[in-house]
This record gives sequence, C-alpha cells and structure tokens, in this order.
Amino acid sequence: MMKKLVFVLFIIGCVLLLYASQLPDKKINVKVVFINQIRGTECCQKGSLEFTKRQLELFNKLSLPATFALRYDVLKNKQYLSLLKSYTSNSINYGIFFEITPLLAKDAGVVYQGNEERWYRAQYAYLVGYTQKERIKIIDTAMALFKKEFGYYPKTTAGWMIDTYSAEHLSRIYGVETHEITREQWGTDGYALYGGSILTAYAPSRNWVFTPGATEGNLLPLRIVRQTLSDPVHNYGDLTSGYTTQPNDYGRTKSFDYFTHLLKQVEGYSQPIAILGLENSLEKKYQDIYKAQVKYVSKNIAKQNIIFPSAISEIKGLNYVVGTDFSNTSYKSYWIETNYYRARFILKNNYLQLTDLRVFDESRSDPYYAFPSGEKTAYWEIPYVFDSSKNGIHKKINSFSIKTGELLRFFGNEDWIRERTNPVVNEQFLEEINGIIFPQLKTNSTPTIAEGDGSITLQYIQQNGKVIVFTFHDLDFFVEGIQKNKYEIRGQFGKGAHLSQEQNDTGVLFSPFIVKNELINNANESNKSNNTVKNVEINVIYNASLSLIGRNPARLVIVSKDSGGNPVRINNIMITHTQGIFDSVKIHETEGHLGEFDGMYYVDIEQKNAGVYTPTLFYGAASKQLLPLTFVFDCKKNIKSCLLNPKRLIDYVKVKIEDLLNRR
Repeated sequence: MMKKLVFVLFIIGCVLLLYASQLPDKKINVKVVFINQIRGTECCQKGSLEFTKRQLELFNKLSLPATFALRYDVLKNKQYLSLLKSYTSNSINYGIFFEITPLLAKDAGVVYQGNEERWYRAQYAYLVGYTQKERIKIIDTAMALFKKEFGYYPKTTAGWMIDTYSAEHLSRIYGVETHEITREQWGTDGYALYGGSILTAYAPSRNWVFTPGATEGNLLPLRIVRQTLSDPVHNYGDLTSGYTTQPNDYGRTKSFDYFTHLLKQVEGYSQPIAILGLENSLEKKYQDIYKAQVKYVSKNIAKQNIIFPSAISEIKGLNYVVGTDFSNTSYKSYWIETNYYRARFILKNNYLQLTDLRVFDESRSDPYYAFPSGEKTAYWEIPYVFDSSKNGIHKKINSFSIKTGELLRFFGNEDWIRERTNPVVNEQFLEEINGIIFPQLKTNSTPTIAEGDGSITLQYIQQNGKVIVFTFHDLDFFVEGIQKNKYEIRGQFGKGAHLSQEQNDTGVLFSPFIVKNELINNANESNKSNNTVKNVEINVIYNASLSLIGRNPARLVIVSKDSGGNPVRINNIMITHTQGIFDSVKIHETEGHLGEFDGMYYVDIEQKNAGVYTPTLFYGAASKQLLPLTFVFDCKKNIKSCLLNPKRLIDYVKVKIEDLLNRR
C-alpha cells in the first residue's frame, strides 16, 4: 500500500513539474521603445556601418519594432543607404537625427563654425545654436533629402537639445509626432538640461518644449521623449554619467543586473515606459551589452508591449516614479510630477526628505526660441524652490566665502546651508539637503503610493504610530497629520520659485509658485561681480579625485553666489597648481534663462604627466588652495611601463576601483 502511495505521489509530482515547465515565463509589464542614433562617416564621432548592420539584423531577426534616427551624413552615404533600404520590414522605422555636421551646414547654405575637437557643443551640433532662418534651412534640407531617399517624411526625430521654434516647424510643416531629447544632465558635453520632466514622454508647452504643457490650447502637437532610462535614486545630481540604462553609462562600472533592476522597477511607475537605444559610434563592448539588452527585452517583455514612439499614449497630468537603490532596498526615491510642479523625495535612514521641488510655468518662453545659444554653454533649467543637487553635500567640496576682500575659510558645509528651522531630526542620520525633512518613519516600515481620483497619495507610519498622508493635486499638495513644528526646512528658496505653507486643524497645505519679478531680475543680478557685492560664497565641486590621462579631463564645477542666493561672476578667474601651470585649463561659463550667467563655471583640466597636483584658484585679487587632483597614467595603453613602475599600476587600479565605487 505504501509503495503504491509513493508511486502515485511520484507520478503527480512529475506531472506538476511537466506542467510548470510548460507555463510561460512571467513577463515584465513594461512598454519599451527602441530609438537608435546612426552617425555616418563625417568628422563628428564617426559611426560604424558594421555596428549599424548588426543592430538592423538583430531587430529584424527578433521582429522587434525599432526606430533608427539617421544623421545627415548617413543620408549622403551610398553604402549606408543601400544597407538601410534592404531592411524594409514592419519592425524597422527610420527618422532623422538632428546633429549638425559641416556637410549639412554646407548643403543648407549655413556657416558651420565648429571644429573636430569641440563639434559636440550645442552652438555647433544642435539647432539651438543657429538663427531662426538658419534652423529652417537646416531642417528643410535634411527633410528634403530624407523624403527623396525613402519617399516619405519621418514621424520621429532626435537631437539632444532642440529649440521650440524648430520643434514647432517640424510638427506643423512635416507632421513629426515625436522628438527625442537627452536625459537630465548638467556638466556634460557642454550643455545642460536640468529640472525638466522625469517622465519617459510628455506633451510640451508651445512656449518651451522643456516645460510640460498644462492647458489644452497651449500644447505643442508632438510628444517629447527622453533618451534612455535613468536611475530614479542616483542619476539626480550625478556628475559621472553612470546611472542610466545606456551601455556606455552603467557598463563602465556595473553589471548587467543593474540594467535589469532599472527596467523591472518601471513596472511600479504610473507611466510604465522605458526608452532604450544606442549610437552606432560607440565601441564594440557597448554594442555587445546593447545586444544583450535587446535579447533580454525580447524574452521578458510581451511583443505587444514593444512599440514605436507613435504608440505612446500614457501622457497624463499626474504621475509618479518610485526608485529603489540597487543594493540597499531601504534607500528609495519618490518622484511626483503634475502639470505645474515636480517633487523629489528620498527615503534614507528612515527619514522622508523632500530634496528637490521645481515649478513648471507653461507661459515661460524658451530662452533660445528667437536667438541662438551663442558662444557659451547652452543651459536649460526649470526654476526651483529646493535643489539639493547643487545646494547640498557632494562627494568632494571646497567651500569658502569672501567678505569685503577678506577670505574666510570653511572646511565643512555649514556655511552653504544658511537657514535652519525647527530642528526635529537626529543630525547623525542625515546628509545636508536643501529642502524639507519630515518626521521619522516607524522602524521597518515603508511608504505606500497610489493614484486616486485626480490625486496621488503617499503615506507612512511615524515612530509614534500615527499616519502622515501626502495628497498631491495639480497645483499643490496637502500633508495630513503634521504640524508646522514637526518638520524642518533647510536652506533657502531658489530664485524665482517659492513655497507657501498654510496650517489648519488637520495638516499643512504646501503650494509652490513662480515669482515672476525674481525671474526677470535674475539676469540683472547675475551681472554682478565679486567687486560689487558684500558677501560671495564659492563652492568647488570635484567630479572625481582621480583622472586617467587621455580619457577625460578632470572637471571642477565652481558655483558662486551671494548671500541671497543670486549668481555672481568671479573676476579674472584662473587656476594653476603649486608646482606651476597645468597643460590645459578651459573655463566655461554656463548660461541660464534668456542667456544670463547662472553662477556656475565648468573647469576642464588636462595634464600630460602623471602625478598629484594641488590646484590654486585665483579670483580677482584673492586666491585659494583647493583639494589635490591626481592624474593617472593609463596602463591599458602601455602595460609594460606600469609593470616596471608599481606606483603607476597602483594608481591605475585606484582609478578603476573609484569607477566601481561611483555606483554608490
């Protein structure tokens, strides 16, 4: 009897195992859009015909929808055109990549002022750098050639920055439905896009494509999508370009599991869409990673959820994004976006902190609508109430102040955060922020987030067992279960955006708003120099402590503001080192709204000889010795030299370790 029972159980077990093996794998419930950028053979980061062929073969074989945005030099190249026209299946779509090269400028009758060394700067490579008449010539020339070769106008275009005048022309004249811009970044490639929508896709304002439109009559009739999928926890304020799904970003320091982590958590977004893609100009190791990404998506996401940009429909007014740290699940970020503001909360060490709050104003005009970006860095930034990425702690900071010519030394960051109210938190658990710190969570508890009828709610349990509920509406958010003396505001409100707080019996209503006259006056404030103001605070932010010779320059970001938070120019700025002068020092001012100076300088330093150098910053008649910079010999280029010089090898290993640690 017992033998029969065992036999029956064995048979049942085998049947169950067989049945389980036939069940389909659980799919990730996310929509994916592939947009690949294809460069030709011109000067400016030349593309690879072979890599283009591999991408086309891959998507064709897997029958996955993919858009290939073609630069003008591709449209002029017979080899590329022959290859592209041989792939005409329903899964392959073509668009235009508006990256201006000398050939496009020449054919359009426009003067190209770039060069091979600085071709990528916005004033050379993108439409924002040209006059309105020149933009039209460039667009019309590219569109005419595309139609000549393919017989239709493209529905999708790309270009990491685009002015609203050009976007309007593309939509109205050529019926373009989607334009791809780059992700959130500052201090990268000579242009910045900062404080914009955190969504994969949004409907832009007619006045400025970087601002979501709020009212039906003010929407530009095309969607804006943002390149790649960013890490909601760590991409904010990052200077390493290491926290996205781009193979050339995360692939330098992180494993493939990091990619799958970012993709899977999109299931928890209110707009569960991911943009993926890769330029054909990037090296083979990144092409191989991208191939693995495409295969992973093909296997783990339902075919009907892999779509063209034109199929994106989840564009609404209230949205949220929830992110979790790759290795520490208790470290989270919560982003809320409405038509009128964007808020970023982080959960760290059991405290919920509002660390960034931006105010969208659909009536605000594009700074480059009528005029080109000129000879300086192109700069888009949405006005902020709070911004912890530039007004909080960074990895390495020299912070000091100037008072009537006298240098005051500060080795911490206390002088950066000037305002402290209602100290309700334990200092040892927190980093400095510019924002609001709310009461501590109950141990081992996690906030919950949900969509309601015209609202989003975020709630958590406090240490005392009481519940705090955030209810986000289009114009404001109400925090129920809290009083004014139970939360702490740190730092000052930003220039041009403020926050009102109204207390009632059940909680506090927070309303972010634009202060129009401050935005107008901001251009005048930024013209002040450190000779005309009483108190200037200067902060020098280090991108990395080690720099590999020949890879990238060492970049410092200098932020200069007066006691009111207004940007201030530094007269006669210069950087040397204690042993002499660097081989190359290039200093670039950033531009803000309507081209005004925004209080930041990018300083790129190059040195041919390896070693530790201590920079000295000269400003006006004063000077300040900064933290050391280490330039490291690239052992990959000369292994023998490093084997004969152990110190070189050790420093090289340190660089690689720092690359790995940048994930934290």
